[in-house]
Amino acid sequence: GGGIFVSADATCILEAGTKINGNKAIRIKGHNSSGGGIFVDKDSGDTKFGTLTINGTSPKPVIISKNTADYGGGVYNRGTAAINHAEIKDNNVQYHGGGMVNAGTCTMDSVRIENNEASNQNSNVGNGGGIYSDKKLTLKDTTVIGNTAKRDGGAIYIDDSVFNMSGSTVINVEPSGGATGPSKNDIYLTNTAFITLTGALT
Repeated sequence: GGGIFVSADATCILEAGTKINGNKAIRIKGHNSSGGGIFVDKDSGDTKFGTLTINGTSPKPVIISKNTADYGGGVYNRGTAAINHAEIKDNNVQYHGGGMVNAGTCTMDSVRIENNEASNQNSNVGNGGGIYSDKKLTLKDTTVIGNTAKRDGGAIYIDDSVFNMSGSTVINVEPSGGATGPSKNDIYLTNTAFITLTGALT
Protein backbone atom coordinates (compact mmCIF):
# COMPACT_ATOMS: atom_id res chain seq x y z
CA GLY A 1 0.00 0.00 0.00
CA GLY A 2 2.04 2.92 -1.28
CA GLY A 3 -0.61 5.46 -0.28
CA ILE A 4 -3.03 3.68 2.11
CA PHE A 5 -2.92 0.27 3.81
CA VAL A 6 -6.25 -1.10 5.11
CA SER A 7 -5.69 -4.02 7.49
CA ALA A 8 -8.07 -6.96 7.95
CA ASP A 9 -9.56 -5.26 11.02
CA ALA A 10 -9.94 -1.84 9.45
CA THR A 11 -12.41 0.22 7.43
CA CYS A 12 -11.36 3.02 5.11
CA ILE A 13 -13.92 5.55 3.83
CA LEU A 14 -12.94 8.07 1.16
CA GLU A 15 -15.36 10.93 0.64
CA ALA A 16 -16.06 13.08 -2.42
CA GLY A 17 -13.11 15.03 -3.79
CA THR A 18 -10.40 12.83 -2.25
CA LYS A 19 -7.30 12.28 -4.40
CA ILE A 20 -4.81 9.41 -4.09
CA ASN A 21 -2.09 10.47 -6.52
CA GLY A 22 1.52 9.67 -7.32
CA ASN A 23 2.23 6.95 -4.75
CA LYS A 24 4.50 3.93 -5.17
CA ALA A 25 4.48 0.56 -3.44
CA ILE A 26 8.05 -0.67 -3.16
CA ARG A 27 9.57 -4.14 -2.98
CA ILE A 28 10.86 -5.26 0.42
CA LYS A 29 13.43 -8.07 0.72
CA GLY A 30 12.65 -9.33 -2.78
CA HIS A 31 8.87 -9.52 -2.28
CA ASN A 32 6.76 -7.98 -5.06
CA SER A 33 4.91 -4.78 -4.24
CA SER A 34 1.11 -4.45 -4.34
CA GLY A 35 -1.37 -1.58 -4.22
CA GLY A 36 0.41 1.56 -5.36
CA GLY A 37 -2.47 3.75 -4.23
CA ILE A 38 -4.43 1.55 -1.79
CA PHE A 39 -4.02 -1.99 -0.44
CA VAL A 40 -6.97 -3.71 1.29
CA ASP A 41 -5.99 -6.81 3.27
CA LYS A 42 -7.62 -9.88 4.84
CA ASP A 43 -6.43 -12.28 7.54
CA SER A 44 -4.81 -15.62 6.79
CA GLY A 45 -7.86 -17.56 7.95
CA ASP A 46 -10.27 -15.72 5.66
CA THR A 47 -12.40 -14.66 8.64
CA LYS A 48 -11.65 -10.93 8.70
CA PHE A 49 -11.67 -8.65 5.69
CA GLY A 50 -10.60 -5.06 5.36
CA THR A 51 -13.23 -2.74 3.92
CA LEU A 52 -12.80 0.09 1.45
CA THR A 53 -15.74 2.40 0.77
CA ILE A 54 -15.45 5.19 -1.77
CA ASN A 55 -18.26 7.73 -1.70
CA GLY A 56 -17.53 10.11 -4.54
CA THR A 57 -20.14 12.20 -6.32
CA SER A 58 -20.62 13.06 -9.98
CA PRO A 59 -19.23 16.60 -9.60
CA LYS A 60 -16.52 15.50 -7.14
CA PRO A 61 -15.33 11.94 -7.88
CA VAL A 62 -12.60 10.30 -5.84
CA ILE A 63 -9.49 10.22 -8.05
CA ILE A 64 -6.87 7.45 -7.86
CA SER A 65 -4.17 8.24 -10.38
CA LYS A 66 -0.49 7.95 -11.32
CA ASN A 67 0.29 5.29 -8.73
CA THR A 68 2.71 2.42 -9.38
CA ALA A 69 3.41 -1.09 -8.05
CA ASP A 70 4.24 -4.57 -9.29
CA TYR A 71 0.57 -5.58 -8.88
CA GLY A 72 -2.52 -3.35 -8.56
CA GLY A 73 -1.29 0.10 -9.52
CA GLY A 74 -4.29 2.02 -8.23
CA VAL A 75 -5.90 -0.49 -5.84
CA TYR A 76 -5.13 -4.02 -4.67
CA ASN A 77 -8.19 -5.47 -2.93
CA ARG A 78 -8.12 -8.69 -0.89
CA GLY A 79 -11.09 -7.67 1.25
CA THR A 80 -14.31 -5.87 0.36
CA ALA A 81 -14.44 -2.77 -1.82
CA ALA A 82 -17.48 -0.64 -2.72
CA ILE A 83 -16.38 2.08 -5.14
CA ASN A 84 -18.89 4.76 -6.16
CA HIS A 85 -18.21 7.75 -8.42
CA ALA A 86 -14.45 7.44 -8.83
CA GLU A 87 -11.79 7.76 -11.48
CA ILE A 88 -9.01 5.16 -11.57
CA LYS A 89 -6.63 6.43 -14.21
CA ASP A 90 -3.01 6.64 -15.38
CA ASN A 91 -1.76 3.96 -12.99
CA ASN A 92 0.98 1.50 -13.96
CA VAL A 93 2.25 -1.94 -12.94
CA GLN A 94 4.97 -4.34 -13.99
CA TYR A 95 2.73 -7.41 -13.86
CA HIS A 96 -1.06 -7.57 -13.33
CA GLY A 97 -3.81 -5.02 -12.72
CA GLY A 98 -2.70 -1.60 -13.95
CA GLY A 99 -5.74 0.09 -12.45
CA MET A 100 -6.72 -2.58 -9.94
CA VAL A 101 -6.25 -6.15 -8.78
CA ASN A 102 -9.39 -7.61 -7.24
CA ALA A 103 -8.69 -10.66 -5.10
CA GLY A 104 -11.76 -10.17 -2.90
CA THR A 105 -15.23 -8.76 -3.49
CA CYS A 106 -15.51 -5.52 -5.45
CA THR A 107 -18.54 -3.54 -6.61
CA MET A 108 -18.13 -0.46 -8.78
CA ASP A 109 -20.89 2.02 -9.59
CA SER A 110 -20.34 5.04 -11.86
CA VAL A 111 -16.56 4.56 -12.07
CA ARG A 112 -14.24 5.55 -14.91
CA ILE A 113 -11.21 3.29 -15.44
CA GLU A 114 -8.95 4.96 -17.97
CA ASN A 115 -5.42 4.86 -19.39
CA ASN A 116 -3.98 2.31 -16.97
CA GLU A 117 -1.20 -0.03 -18.06
CA ALA A 118 0.14 -3.47 -17.15
CA SER A 119 3.46 -3.87 -18.90
CA ASN A 120 6.93 -5.14 -18.13
CA GLN A 121 9.43 -3.66 -20.53
CA ASN A 122 11.93 -6.46 -19.93
CA SER A 123 9.69 -9.49 -20.53
CA ASN A 124 6.41 -10.55 -22.12
CA VAL A 125 4.26 -10.23 -19.00
CA GLY A 126 1.43 -7.96 -17.94
CA ASN A 127 -2.28 -8.88 -17.78
CA GLY A 128 -5.32 -6.75 -16.99
CA GLY A 129 -4.44 -3.21 -17.95
CA GLY A 130 -7.57 -1.81 -16.32
CA ILE A 131 -8.54 -4.59 -13.88
CA TYR A 132 -7.22 -8.04 -13.03
CA SER A 133 -9.79 -10.04 -11.05
CA ASP A 134 -9.77 -13.59 -9.70
CA LYS A 135 -12.71 -13.19 -7.32
CA LYS A 136 -16.12 -11.47 -7.55
CA LEU A 137 -16.27 -8.27 -9.60
CA THR A 138 -19.41 -6.24 -10.38
CA LEU A 139 -19.53 -3.17 -12.61
CA LYS A 140 -22.57 -0.91 -12.90
CA ASP A 141 -22.74 2.24 -15.05
CA THR A 142 -18.96 2.08 -15.38
CA THR A 143 -16.69 3.12 -18.27
CA VAL A 144 -13.47 1.26 -19.12
CA ILE A 145 -11.44 2.99 -21.81
CA GLY A 146 -7.88 3.38 -23.09
CA ASN A 147 -6.24 0.69 -20.93
CA THR A 148 -3.36 -1.50 -22.16
CA ALA A 149 -1.73 -4.78 -21.17
CA LYS A 150 1.50 -6.26 -22.51
CA ARG A 151 -0.21 -9.65 -22.90
CA ASP A 152 -3.95 -10.27 -22.28
CA GLY A 153 -6.95 -8.31 -21.08
CA GLY A 154 -6.12 -4.73 -21.94
CA ALA A 155 -9.33 -3.64 -20.24
CA ILE A 156 -10.16 -6.52 -17.88
CA TYR A 157 -8.63 -9.94 -17.19
CA ILE A 158 -11.00 -12.40 -15.45
CA ASP A 159 -9.19 -15.38 -13.94
CA ASP A 160 -11.41 -18.33 -12.96
CA SER A 161 -14.05 -16.07 -11.42
CA VAL A 162 -17.34 -14.23 -11.88
CA PHE A 163 -17.72 -10.89 -13.64
CA ASN A 164 -21.09 -9.11 -13.41
CA MET A 165 -22.11 -6.15 -15.58
CA SER A 166 -25.26 -4.04 -15.46
CA GLY A 167 -26.64 -0.63 -16.37
CA SER A 168 -24.72 1.60 -18.77
CA THR A 169 -21.37 -0.14 -18.46
CA VAL A 170 -19.16 0.72 -21.45
CA ILE A 171 -15.98 -1.11 -22.50
CA ASN A 172 -14.52 0.34 -25.70
CA VAL A 173 -12.40 -2.34 -27.36
CA GLU A 174 -9.54 -0.97 -29.45
CA PRO A 175 -7.46 -2.64 -32.19
CA SER A 176 -4.57 -4.54 -30.61
CA GLY A 177 -1.03 -4.89 -31.84
CA GLY A 178 -1.63 -8.48 -32.97
CA ALA A 179 -0.22 -11.68 -31.48
CA THR A 180 2.99 -10.02 -30.32
CA GLY A 181 1.60 -6.55 -29.63
CA PRO A 182 -0.12 -5.05 -26.62
CA SER A 183 -3.69 -5.93 -25.69
CA LYS A 184 -5.74 -2.73 -25.91
CA ASN A 185 -8.85 -2.41 -23.76
CA ASP A 186 -10.32 -5.87 -24.45
CA ILE A 187 -11.69 -8.47 -22.04
CA TYR A 188 -9.91 -11.78 -21.47
CA LEU A 189 -11.59 -14.70 -19.68
CA THR A 190 -9.83 -17.91 -18.66
CA ASN A 191 -11.59 -21.21 -19.43
CA THR A 192 -13.62 -21.35 -16.20
CA ALA A 193 -14.48 -17.64 -15.97
CA PHE A 194 -17.77 -16.18 -17.16
CA ILE A 195 -19.68 -12.91 -17.54
CA THR A 196 -23.16 -12.38 -16.08
CA LEU A 197 -25.36 -9.61 -17.50
CA THR A 198 -28.01 -8.30 -15.12
CA GLY A 199 -30.92 -6.60 -16.87
CA ALA A 200 -30.56 -4.72 -20.13
CA LEU A 201 -27.30 -2.96 -20.84
CA THR A 202 -28.14 0.59 -21.98
